[in-house]
Amino acid sequence: MKKLLAISLSIVAMCFGAVAAWAQESAKENVPNDALLRDVNTSQYVSEGSRAYLAKNYKHAIVFYNKALEQEMKAPTLEQNVWRVVVDNLGYSYYSIGNNSKAKEVFEYGSAKDDKFPMFYYNLACLYAEMNDLDNALAKLTLAFKYKDNMISGERLPNPATDSSFAGYLGNERFRRVLAELTSR
Repeated sequence: MKKLLAISLSIVAMCFGAVAAWAQESAKENVPNDALLRDVNTSQYVSEGSRAYLAKNYKHAIVFYNKALEQEMKAPTLEQNVWRVVVDNLGYSYYSIGNNSKAKEVFEYGSAKDDKFPMFYYNLACLYAEMNDLDNALAKLTLAFKYKDNMISGERLPNPATDSSFAGYLGNERFRRVLAELTSR
C-alpha cells in the first residue's frame, strides 16, 4: 500500500488546482450565493484534508475528508476525480492509522458509488491481502485490472508484484498465476 501513497500524493497535487479553478469558475458563472458557499466549504474541506494528508497527519486528514464527504452526500458539487481522491485518501488515511475496518468501509463506499474506478478495488485487494484473505484479494484485484483503463489521467495502476501488501503471496502459485494472467492483458 505504500505505492498508493505516492500515487495519491500526485493525484492530490493535481486536484488542488482543479478545486481552485472550479471554485473560481463557479464564482464567474453567478452561482447562487448559498450554492457557492456550499461549494467553497466543500472545497475548503478537501483542501485542508489534502494539506493534512500530504503532511502525513492522517488523523486530521480524516476529519476534513469526512466533512467534505458529508457535504457531498447532501449536495454533490465535487468534480468526479476530486471526489475519487477524497474517498481514496480518506480510506488510505484510516489504513495508515491502523483502522482497517474503517478503511474497508470507505473503499467499499467508493466502489459502490463509482463501480468502475480501479483504485477502490485495488485498495480493497491490498486490505484483503493484509487480512490473509486471498480469495477476496484476488477477486478485488481482478476488478481493479478489469477497470484499469478508468484510472485518473496520468496515473497507472500499481504493480501488485512490488506492493508490500502482496509480499506474503509472491510464493503462492495461485496468486502468481492470477497475477500473470492479469498483467498480460
